[in-house]
Order: sequence, then C-alpha cells, then structure tokens
Amino acid sequence: VWSPDGKWIAYTKILKNHLRAVCVHSLETGKSHQLSDGMSDAQYAAFDANGKYIYFTASTNTGLGTAWLDMSSMERQATRNVYVIVLRKDDPSPLAPESDEEKAADSAQKPEAGSQKAPAVEVKIDFENIDQRILALPIPARSYSGLLAGKTGTLFLLENVPAPPPPPGAPPDFSAGGRTLHKFDLKTRKTEKVLDGVREFELSHNGEKMLYRQGERWVISASGAAP
Repeated sequence: VWSPDGKWIAYTKILKNHLRAVCVHSLETGKSHQLSDGMSDAQYAAFDANGKYIYFTASTNTGLGTAWLDMSSMERQATRNVYVIVLRKDDPSPLAPESDEEKAADSAQKPEAGSQKAPAVEVKIDFENIDQRILALPIPARSYSGLLAGKTGTLFLLENVPAPPPPPGAPPDFSAGGRTLHKFDLKTRKTEKVLDGVREFELSHNGEKMLYRQGERWVISASGAAP
C-alpha cells in the first residue's frame, strides 16, 4: 500500500521461517526496512491517513497453517490481533492515558470552513528502536482476513465467520458463513460491527465511501454505515 505522500510502500514479506513481517520501501532512497520482528505472522499493513502510523494484524497461533501438508492445522481457527506502529520517535503514543479534566472553552475566533488548507502530509520514519513503538490496539482478537484504513484514526476489519454445520447427510455449503465488517475508532478506542455477510470491500481514496459485496450484490454506501 502507498503512503499518503506517495514516497513509501508498506508491504508484508514472507521470511525464511514461513511467517510474514511488515516492511517498508522508500522510493527516494531505494532502501527497504523490516519493521516487525518476524516472530508472529503479520498481514494487512496500512498507513493512517495522517502519515504517523502503520496498522497491521499479527497472529501467534497460525504456525501449523503455514505448511499446507501439516494436517494437524485442519479446523484450527487462527486468530489475529491488531497493532499500530508509531513511525516518528517524537510522536506520542496514540494510546496514552487521557486526562479526565474538562477543557476550557476556546474563545479565539475559528477560521471559516475552507479558508485554510490542511497541511500536506509528510511521512517520516525513525527506524531506531521502532520495535519499541509497536502497540497492541484495544481490538478483540478474531480471525481477521482484511484491514483497510479510512479517515484519520479509522480502521475497517473483515472477520471470517465459519459456516454453520450442514444438516445430517447434506454436503457442506461453502458459500455460507461469510465475513463481518467491523469499524474501529482510534479516538474513542471502540470497535463496532458495521455489516454481516460481506464478501469483500473497498474504501474510496478520501475514506468517505465504501464499496462492498454481499452475495452477488455490490453496494455503495457512506463509509462505516449500512445503506
């Protein structure tokens, strides 16, 4: 995936231990760097729209499933947790404790909407001790099979839902089950279910619209809201 400023690419790479790690590649220097330690299976890296974070999922119980011939992995449900990497060493943790004190009202006159442009996003990554700036997000561990970042501080996650067992004597219905779409808000630190039965989904570039498929039906709706 591209960074918001178009100068970096984040991706996951299969290591010699058959697990994946989150990496980034700089188009300016031509150099690549591994960000996660490779001790868990990392997938679905995504930049936050503000350019300060990279989100990803990682699993520590998917080891048996990395070798397709290992039949002991059959019917084992691998789960994933969701993490955030703070890219700059001088940026605070997005999960730091919040003050419960009330903020004073801002009496300064606010500029009219559209009178000022938002500053351009510039992605800077401090690689020294970056592994100490990887934080677990307060999102339940589930069998996630997709992650996309929307507007700043907003994540969408697809959860695999196993199909119900078929009636006695009936063949399994592999089209049943589906996936559930969840939305996480970094500001409130809460996760909410958006839709059931989602097969796949995409977000618009500005994060305001969502295109998803339920069965053979494609739907466009506001991001994070059912039609």
